[in-house]
Amino acid sequence: MAETNGKLIVKIPGYCGGAAKVRSMSLPVSTIVAMHNLGDSLEAIVTAYSPPLTMEEAKAAIAYYNASKENKEEIDREIYEFSRPPKGYRVGPHGILTKK
Repeated sequence: MAETNGKLIVKIPGYCGGAAKVRSMSLPVSTIVAMHNLGDSLEAIVTAYSPPLTMEEAKAAIAYYNASKENKEEIDREIYEFSRPPKGYRVGPHGILTKK
């Protein structure tokens, strides 16, 4: 297990696709960062995932993202990949997923 950010953020090969995640739960850092980038406060994010997400863990996720250019690129790539529709589908009117 690769530990980062004071052990609050971890990467475990074969778990969550090896993505950086909150240690106490299967919540990718990219989810917290995406919500925060869309305007959610850390308080709102903690409330949405609490328990067990703590404010300390949410802050650690944002700190992980901001720690280096490589971390930002990694998390931004995950956000992009997770926001794309699956193969064979497209996003139709009103954000509804439809088959191509």
